[in-house]
Amino acid sequence: NRVVFQDADTAREWTDSATTLVAAPDLSASLKSVSAEEAYPGETLLYTIVARNSGRAPGSVHVEDALPRTTATSFISDSLTATQGQAIWRPAENEGFGDVVWDGVLMAGEAVTITYRMNISPIARPGERIENRVVFSDVDGGDLWTDVVSTTIIGPNITASHKLVDKPYAQAGDTLTYALVAANTGNRPDEIHVRDNLPHTPAVRFINGSLEATSGQAIWS
Repeated sequence: NRVVFQDADTAREWTDSATTLVAAPDLSASLKSVSAEEAYPGETLLYTIVARNSGRAPGSVHVEDALPRTTATSFISDSLTATQGQAIWRPAENEGFGDVVWDGVLMAGEAVTITYRMNISPIARPGERIENRVVFSDVDGGDLWTDVVSTTIIGPNITASHKLVDKPYAQAGDTLTYALVAANTGNRPDEIHVRDNLPHTPAVRFINGSLEATSGQAIWS
């Protein structure tokens, strides 16, 4: 603020000012990272959370990291670490998907690093996005900072492959047409082997010359 001193006789003025900086914690430099933006089913992801107080005063800090809401990942409980204090895994929170929390005091310029790992299921669906969000809270000041990371599962996906027949019901002498559709709906190429065992019955016979494929070669043996 600024003060004015005035000579009542001459009307001359002198001014002065005083400044006070408000000392407060600042968690805006806090962040979260994940070891891979893309990963295959069966791989392991490493998550790193850094809560950093870049302010001018100590702060009571609460870190809450909601784990991904998907069955494609599982938390590795013995992988949880913190460079100071204690990080806690709460498996029943976040609607049963669990979360990781840390509470403590960070002095001005101080940081804490929290790490943990999660396994990706071997049957995770390629194309699925694993996303989770962390919230850094200044407990006393009420300010919140957030960060979000995500990993996309990559790989082939042939679960949409299927077989069709043109007639659900048939009479003696009818011809049945079968179609085998091998489809890769994933985000990586794959080599696919298709084997179709013909019906074990003398009621039907294979028609020579009817076998065809839109790509590659189909073989009857």
